[in-house]
Amino acid sequence: MVDDPEEVRLTLRLPASLRDTIAALSKETGRSLNAEIVSMLERSIGVEEQYGPLDKVIGEIWAAIEGLQREVAAMGRGDDYWNDRD
Repeated sequence: MVDDPEEVRLTLRLPASLRDTIAALSKETGRSLNAEIVSMLERSIGVEEQYGPLDKVIGEIWAAIEGLQREVAAMGRGDDYWNDRD
């Protein structure tokens, strides 16, 4: 293997169950365990750079889902919810 000056070696300790989960995902995607971890990190960092901290983003998504659930429930009750939105 030729060493790439743009890459660094890193020893990583993680729970065996997490390693097993990542290994199963890497098998599904056809990537090596290392490539899967790199891909996950790149996606995670990209999301946070674009949208902010993941816990905040997830909270906002859940709030939007709950709002939609209320709207759907109001429609099912026959409320004039949609007519009163003007």
